[in-house]
Amino acid sequence: MDNPASIHSDYKIELLSELGSQVEIQLTPLDEEAAFNYVILIFNEKGLVGMEIYDSFDHYNSLTFNNIDLHASLDDSLFDFETPDGVDVIHATE
Repeated sequence: MDNPASIHSDYKIELLSELGSQVEIQLTPLDEEAAFNYVILIFNEKGLVGMEIYDSFDHYNSLTFNNIDLHASLDDSLFDFETPDGVDVIHATE
């Protein structure tokens, strides 16, 4: 998804539940070749707190987000990546 505003044209969006301050939303990609079948996003008053990913191999991954600092200062060196010796890098655009 290149443009966040295109979410409605890229995904079927479904409200699964709304319990108090917790909301669960399911996103199902409209592209049949997507890498996953659907994802469930879990929000509360703090924002995104969880994600459940269901892939095309019937695998399930659950992620929980806590202690989120939206204003954290991160050093640029944290994002430097050097390819280890013997590793081939395949660019998705090629």
